Amino acid sequence: SSGINAEYGEHVTVHGVERVDGPDVAVVGGSYNLTCVVVDTNRQVEEVVWTLDGEMIGSASVQETTHTENKIHSVLTLPYLSEADYGVYVCGAAFSDGSLSSYTHYLVQSTECTVPEIPNALYP
Repeated sequence: SSGINAEYGEHVTVHGVERVDGPDVAVVGGSYNLTCVVVDTNRQVEEVVWTLDGEMIGSASVQETTHTENKIHSVLTLPYLSEADYGVYVCGAAFSDGSLSSYTHYLVQSTECTVPEIPNALYP
């Protein structure tokens, strides 16, 4: 027995912010994307919002919001990172039943110089 209850399957989370995908470290001047994945089994999401250090991020930075079967993907795009863009990002979702859910993502500045990667290059 595997210990998985087949009755429940993967539908434990009816709705809520599942995760935020994106790098934790980025360089100044680079572009940066974060994707917030919201589980919305019953089509109850009213709003998905992004904040940085508690301040609302304008909708101009949210490039796209796509709906799949029972998930919403909200993509936050920062085309040119400045020092002000580092900090605590929170993706929050408000649902029609009055509940709220959020996920926190920390972005820190990279101190490394970036070396472009060359596909199929041979390195010693």
